[in-house]
Amino acid sequence: MPKKLTLISLIVHFCFMLIVNSCASKGPVSGGPVDDIPPRIIDVDPEPRSLNVSRDLTVLLKFNENMNRGSVVNSVFISPTPKEDPIFVWKGYKKLEIRFTEELEEEKTYVVTIGSNAMDAHKISLDETYTLAFSTGNKIDNGSISGKMYGKYEIEKTLIFAYLLDESSSVDPDTLKPDYITQLSNEGIFRFKFLSDGKYRLFAIEDKNGDRQYNSAKDGIAISPWPDIIISEEDSSSFTSFYKFSSVDTLKPRVLTIIPLDNSQLHFRALEPLVFPTSTDSIWISDSTYENKIYPISIYPDVENKNIVHLQFAEQSSKLEFKLYLGAFKDSSGNSVDSSSVLKSFTFSANRDSVPPKLLGVDKGSGSINFYLDEKLKIKFSEAITEESKESSLTILNADSENVSYTLYSIYPNVWEAYPENGWASNTVYSLNIDLEKVMDLSGNPAADSIWTMEFRTVNTDTFGVISGTIITDAGFDIPLYISANKVRGRGRKIVTKVGAEGKFRMENVLPGKYFLDIFADSDQNGVYSLGSYAPYLNAELYFQSPDTVSVRSRWETSGHTIDFRKKNLIGK
Repeated sequence: MPKKLTLISLIVHFCFMLIVNSCASKGPVSGGPVDDIPPRIIDVDPEPRSLNVSRDLTVLLKFNENMNRGSVVNSVFISPTPKEDPIFVWKGYKKLEIRFTEELEEEKTYVVTIGSNAMDAHKISLDETYTLAFSTGNKIDNGSISGKMYGKYEIEKTLIFAYLLDESSSVDPDTLKPDYITQLSNEGIFRFKFLSDGKYRLFAIEDKNGDRQYNSAKDGIAISPWPDIIISEEDSSSFTSFYKFSSVDTLKPRVLTIIPLDNSQLHFRALEPLVFPTSTDSIWISDSTYENKIYPISIYPDVENKNIVHLQFAEQSSKLEFKLYLGAFKDSSGNSVDSSSVLKSFTFSANRDSVPPKLLGVDKGSGSINFYLDEKLKIKFSEAITEESKESSLTILNADSENVSYTLYSIYPNVWEAYPENGWASNTVYSLNIDLEKVMDLSGNPAADSIWTMEFRTVNTDTFGVISGTIITDAGFDIPLYISANKVRGRGRKIVTKVGAEGKFRMENVLPGKYFLDIFADSDQNGVYSLGSYAPYLNAELYFQSPDTVSVRSRWETSGHTIDFRKKNLIGK
């Protein structure tokens, strides 16, 4: 009998603890059937499209189930954007109050949007974006702008900014909050609704840290290729699109280290790659007397590290201190080197240069195939090589071991390019030979006591195919077009050609495989696609990637491709 009572008491105690633990847990109830039904907003205050609402109102949103609070707050967008952030107050897990910290503007339509990233307690998202519009005046504005983001982007980090322009038409998203913000749908589509009449400028922002602000030092920005949008009673809706994010670099590049190598050479390492100047008149060193400017006899980039630049001078004293001046160097964004980063003095070594130059490689490694007939051999050394070394040290032989006449010139003092005077022959094996004993650096050191050899084969032109077709444009469209073929998989270079009259194009010398076709309108007529800029404001160039791939076969023309480059197709209207 005591054993039976003990068993019963244990069962009772276990059930009691289950009940206590269940009652003590906080937050949404867990367990039960799997929840896969999207949550809904079932009540709001003020009511949709309310007029003459109080300028100090509080917005109330009620959901049909317990919500993940953080995801909801992060998905709330209010337009026009308040100067001060509102306060979010939860009443349990289903009701959210949005309290404005300052009065709303007079005679203004406001829109509260709950994005589709808002989730319930089981992390099921809203089925679609919810929009609540109300007005402090006696009418609801009905303008709308919609569009689509193309290319590579992350939906969660992409925001669309819209600015209502004033007479100046000058907008700097780096310093000015947008009037309207929205996010993308899962299909990359966005829409602003209930806009007032006026001229609007839109940007796509890659908001990397999720603060809903554009920071040019960190975030990406995409400029629309379409003109500013005018909303009016006569034209209350419009469409636009964005293609590619770009980074805006406004920081001056800095020199991190200056390292003397001997009594004539030094190199410096910058924080980023630098663009080599066409003139070196503002590049020199000066000793502590500042009486003489000593100009380099050679400047060249490091082949293996793009942030390093080499300079060679006549031999200098190791007893003097020098400073380096780099006025001509800029980064790819046109920012000049920060002069304060090169103020540190340095001294040359007392040793002469006795290090032999090294052959670092030739583009197209040994045994390489598919060497195109218009490609050049690029020969790279570790340091500057004398001009006299070039012609005497290099020979090119064909398959019959016959010498091939070639043209050789220097891209940089340490990089050569060679190309046969009569071009490469199709499907032919060539041999490149470099007598390293004849390769001398500027100090007279030979590279090595050996001959370096590389064999390579040129592409068989019988394997090439052709892509041809027509591009359709809107009536009156007169901007030059370029089309490129980009291989989906495997090795194959990008083929680019200018589109001819009446939209006809023909791309030859295309290797077999599947290709994407990209088209852009060359508005500035420089042959390069431009992403535009926000200051000064320049639209991006129109761009489109055909959704279908093109299959290329050897000795076959893949023809009849028609690509729609009209506005209605570019914006997906």
